[in-house]
Order: sequence, then C-alpha cells, then structure tokens
Amino acid sequence: MRKLKHIAEFLLVYLLILLALALGLDRASAFFGKLAVLIGPRLKVSNVARRNLSQVLPSLTEEDREVIVVRMWENIGRLAGEMPHWHRLSPQQLLSRVKMKDSAPQKRGKGIMFLSGHYGNWELFPHVLNALKIPNYMVYRPANNKYVDRLINKMRNTHLIAKGAAGMRQIIQLLRQDELVGMLFDQKVGNGVLIPFFGIEAKTVTAPGAFACKLGAELAIARIKRIHGAHFELEVKLLKISSEMDAVAVMIELNKQLEAWIIETPEQWFWLHKRW
Repeated sequence: MRKLKHIAEFLLVYLLILLALALGLDRASAFFGKLAVLIGPRLKVSNVARRNLSQVLPSLTEEDREVIVVRMWENIGRLAGEMPHWHRLSPQQLLSRVKMKDSAPQKRGKGIMFLSGHYGNWELFPHVLNALKIPNYMVYRPANNKYVDRLINKMRNTHLIAKGAAGMRQIIQLLRQDELVGMLFDQKVGNGVLIPFFGIEAKTVTAPGAFACKLGAELAIARIKRIHGAHFELEVKLLKISSEMDAVAVMIELNKQLEAWIIETPEQWFWLHKRW
C-alpha cells in the first residue's frame, strides 16, 4: 500500500513538473504562486505558521500575520514552479536573474561552509554556484518517498550529502580538502543545543560552529532574496570568528543574522516548521 502511495505521489509531482516546464519559467513561477495562495492558507499546517508568528512577532496584528502567511505561500509556490527550470538554463541566463549584492561568492583556498535558511529561493544556491563555476556540495534530508527524492535531486544538479553520521564524516573530509559545503541550519534538530532564535531558545545544529572552531573552516551566511517574480538578489556575509568563540557562540551569531533577514522580509521565510 505504501509503495502504491509513493508511486501516486511521484506521478503527481512528475505531472506538476511537466506543467511547469510547459508554462516556461516566468509563467510557472506566477501560476504556482497563485495556486499555493489558493490552497496553502487553508491547510492545517498553516496554523503552525500562525502560531510561530504570534510567538516571535507578537507586535503584529492578526491581519498582518495573515498577510505574511499568504505571501509565504506565494513564495513557496513560486519556488516549486521555478525549480524544474534552473538546471536547464545556461549560466548566462541564470545569472541574469540573480543580482549580486557587493560581490559574487568565491572560494578562498580553504574549506568553507555556505550556510542559509529556508528563505527566499533556497533551492537556487547550487545553481548559482554552478553558474559561477564554483564546485559545491549540499547537505539535504532525503524525502520519505524515494521516487520523489530521486526526481527532486536530479533537478538540484549538485553533489548531495544526506544528513546523518556518514554525512558528517563526508563534510569533515570535504572541508579538509578545501571544498565548499552548503547547509540550511534553521530547522529544529532533535539532538541540537538550545540557542536563542528570536529571543526564544530553540534546538539548533552546532556542527557548522564546530567545523569553524576545530577545522578552521570559513563560514559564510547567505540568502537569495526574491526581488520580483523569478528575479533575485544574492547576499553573502563572511562570519568573523575570534579565537574566544566556541561552536555555540558561532551559532548565536548566525542566528542573529538570519533573524535580521527574516524581520526584513518575513514572508520569504518558511514559517511552517515547528521551530520552537
């Protein structure tokens, strides 16, 4: 029964991908954004977003929070509609849609962790790095449906590292080889450390901080902010790490930067996760 369910899910996702490709990038972005707005706010999971918003942004009115929920769904829908297209674009076509704030990311002769949250179009990171000819590896959580997982991973078009103990060993090896490893660090981790996020303690992964303190890896926090339609701005900040900082202190600084970005454009963050 589970296999039949997974096959049905795969077929649905595959048909949606074909629809997105038939529409073209810009129309797919707009169509899936509107579709998500029609469906998403009515789903039970949207109550998680509403609770999160009332908890960490209590000064907002209920109407303001609902606007954020609706616009969040539009961003998620647009991300889904855009995803089948990125690996099909030439580097020039892709980079024409991504404005670099300050300067483009670069490898600096040592291992670097490229960190972000579920913000803007987080799925675009490996494609931008590929277009800039920067080899990259991305940490991800495999989907429960192996058929859908393979389909999505093919679109990601990068070297993937599955979360887990084996994945951690691979990350250490890659950083020692001066490679770039990307990771989204903003979701709850069962064995994480309680670290303030929006002033409320939340279980947080500390591995990036440990890699910086113990391996000397550089840490960069980045976001791909949606400007309009399927056009974006990439911002990258290198974290300054002093010898007095430990892994927790590093993660506190990363959380602060992500908070600032979320407060700036709250509709671009994924509020559906039970973070607190």
